Amino acid sequence: MIIQYCCTVVGLEYRNRVWPYEYMAFSRRIGELWEAFCRAAWTYPAVTDLARIAPPNFANVRQVMIERIKSNLGAHGNYDEIMADISILFEIIGEINMKEDEVFQKNNIPYVIDFKSGFGSNEKGNMLRLLTVGRAYHIWNHETKLMLLVRQYENNNYLKVLLRSGLWEVYTGAAAYEKIEDITGAEIQSIRADVIDWKNDLSEEFYEYLKSQPTDLTNYLVW
Repeated sequence: MIIQYCCTVVGLEYRNRVWPYEYMAFSRRIGELWEAFCRAAWTYPAVTDLARIAPPNFANVRQVMIERIKSNLGAHGNYDEIMADISILFEIIGEINMKEDEVFQKNNIPYVIDFKSGFGSNEKGNMLRLLTVGRAYHIWNHETKLMLLVRQYENNNYLKVLLRSGLWEVYTGAAAYEKIEDITGAEIQSIRADVIDWKNDLSEEFYEYLKSQPTDLTNYLVW
């Protein structure tokens, strides 16, 4: 995680020298880099009961649903018509991408993690996707724990919708790091306290450039 942070500092600094950051590019890149910093805890966990697993294919989830419906229908008089309608419904739904940022097992229980730098007014589509994916994962295995880890403390109402859904556990700011440490054992909180120091690690020129933008871009450096 320390190496990841150091590479992030250097990468941001020198990219800006070649091509100065504007708001959208910087916010998007910070989200990618923050996720990579957090995921290092899964690559090098300090516990032995954690292992990444391949995400399920939606075809498998769809088959579980079809078999469940067939079992419930039994010898229903309109069996063929109902199954034909269900087939059409699945065609309308299409394929659902079950890939998430981290899919792993801990104590033989499947976990799904989605990292997000922040939830703003443009996150409606992502909110709907997460609701769909969450339901699909619970069909695949009802014991699956779904967790959303968000860098920002303050977020849009779309995040509250996800929280109210009961599908996803939501952790923001310091609580997200506490959850990472709880799951992986990696000492991410001490790294935040003792290592991360954007104001002194970035050049004064670059840091002031970020602060001087119409939207203060140093707000994205609250890790």
